[in-house]
Amino acid sequence: MTDAILQEAAKQYKTPFYLFDIDELIQNVERIRKLSGEDINICYAMKANPFLVAALADRVNRIEACSAGEYDICRNQGIKPEKIILSGVLKKKEELERIFRKEMTLPVVTAESKEQFLLISELAQKYEKNIRVLLRLTSGNQFGMELSLVEELLIESLDYPYLKIAGLHYFSGTQKTDVSLMTHELLYLNGIYKEFKNRYGIELDEMEYGPGMFVEYFQKQKEWEVEAAFQKLRMCAKNMSFKGTITLELGRSLTATCGYYVTTIQELKQNGNASYAIVDGGIHQMHYDGQIMGMKLPFYRQLPRKSCEGAYWNVCGALCTVNDVLAKNMWLNEVQRGDVLVFEKMGAYSITEGMALFLSRELPGILVFRKTAGLIQFRPSLLTSLFYKPFLEGEMTDGRINENIAGVGTGCKLHGGAGSY
Repeated sequence: MTDAILQEAAKQYKTPFYLFDIDELIQNVERIRKLSGEDINICYAMKANPFLVAALADRVNRIEACSAGEYDICRNQGIKPEKIILSGVLKKKEELERIFRKEMTLPVVTAESKEQFLLISELAQKYEKNIRVLLRLTSGNQFGMELSLVEELLIESLDYPYLKIAGLHYFSGTQKTDVSLMTHELLYLNGIYKEFKNRYGIELDEMEYGPGMFVEYFQKQKEWEVEAAFQKLRMCAKNMSFKGTITLELGRSLTATCGYYVTTIQELKQNGNASYAIVDGGIHQMHYDGQIMGMKLPFYRQLPRKSCEGAYWNVCGALCTVNDVLAKNMWLNEVQRGDVLVFEKMGAYSITEGMALFLSRELPGILVFRKTAGLIQFRPSLLTSLFYKPFLEGEMTDGRINENIAGVGTGCKLHGGAGSY
């Protein structure tokens, strides 16, 4: 994204805000689709950035939703249930039953425990609706099930007429830099599928795998060789005995590079030998995986650009905690109050993993940009004080807050439905 667009956005809209370049997003997704090849499907893990679901709906094979809220976002954007995989370690009965009752066709659903498996089976029988299920295999944490239980449920599923075990779901972690670990995990899954076929004569249709690809967020990090990684994954998949559908579940590798966090320097001061630039944003809104106390230097821009002499500054946010350091020893040229700082690669998780309500600062606005449409305000900044409106007499009915009490909307449907801005 050009400096001119970023500066124009900072003039038009109140900082801090996130700005997502949809053209850049689409370009990256198309590149990854090309690298993955025709035989590998792509699933977008929307937890990375739910605001980009509409733009990606028609450009990926599947959307992963990990909560009822994420599922509703998809449906509000016009995304059909059959394009959604409903995952997540917790699935409440009332939330699942609402989907069974409401939808004519059902999403693919993961079962992360025997309890979830039995619940899905019960609802499928009750509503007489066919459903495809992926059994999640644990990688040694709270997610999924041991292989022995997966095997047990696979056999048990043969007694349920409406339930079809389509395959396995597996994810062992994020920010992996070793491609050999990814290929090893694919071959591990391939061995399990082969064993199921040889022992029980069961051929599974799908394999959903989250490789956890690396994104270099900080300067001086070794550049991730994306093309080489996908080439090795493609070759690995090609040589596997499993010939069903392989789906790579990706999040940050799809969206990280399209995002920018824009904040303004509000105050400059000197304490001892250290120089501090105080901005109107903070770590409650800006999250980089692996950042601690601003010790690592992210990719950034100072606007307007200046060619004069500069100095090192500690850039700190507006929170009442010593942890609120966006970056230490950041080089700024003839810094002034009102200068804009743009932090790059903020398209994944920054918007969803921050301490959003700490100190009740405003939630930042959200903008998107397309060359064909220019800057579009998806959401203005929001006052978090609205979340704490006191309950007055008469505002509670049957234990619930009256719907007409002023509050903050949680969703925004883009014009034109899924895939349009």
